Amino acid sequence: MRTKLFTEADCEAAMCLWEAMLVEYREEGKPGHEWAEPMHARWDQWGTSEMRHDCIALAPIAERVWQIVRETGEEDHLVPFDWEFIPAFLRRVQWISPPSGEGWTPIDEAAMAADLLKIVVPS
Repeated sequence: MRTKLFTEADCEAAMCLWEAMLVEYREEGKPGHEWAEPMHARWDQWGTSEMRHDCIALAPIAERVWQIVRETGEEDHLVPFDWEFIPAFLRRVQWISPPSGEGWTPIDEAAMAADLLKIVVPS
């Protein structure tokens, strides 16, 4: 069995993703959360354990996207990491419910970072 090594940042990202997913899952049905319907469907079909594993798999991707964003120096509207960046990242994941494998479409990290940098903060 091959063991994957995770950095401390990956572990923190996984915990932040899990927290954001739990918040969203508990707020199901509230207006403005249409993006999360496929995530809810996957959760309902595959269960909490699978969703935790999705967080583990998404964490290094989120961390790499965060690093791309930070390299621009334009991340102010996406901090703090746990309450701004992670929910924004999560809203852009395209969830699917295949019988096995990843629960989202492949993520183009550079494109996602560019999209996140376009977020306009209300003044």
